[in-house]
Amino acid sequence: MAKRIFNINDHSKEKLASPATWNQCSGLGRKLKGTKNGKPDYAQASRIAACLASEADKGKFTFLQAHKLFQKKTLPKKYQTAIRDYLAQQPE
Repeated sequence: MAKRIFNINDHSKEKLASPATWNQCSGLGRKLKGTKNGKPDYAQASRIAACLASEADKGKFTFLQAHKLFQKKTLPKKYQTAIRDYLAQQPE
């Protein structure tokens, strides 16, 4: 069985402009999670996925933006700030 390789050019303009999928958001969370005390920070992975999915639900994070974010090594500041602000509002 041949290995299937993802090609962004196989998708229509409508698909690229549609909201990012949960799988994209979740995958980005796992990719960009970082570490805490030398171990993978799975809590941060969940926060990143939830933040990106929320933005996608609002129409502010598209399939194409998610695809491009997979090429980055760190989460953009605007999402880091959104997560930090959200956590600051939560009761302890």
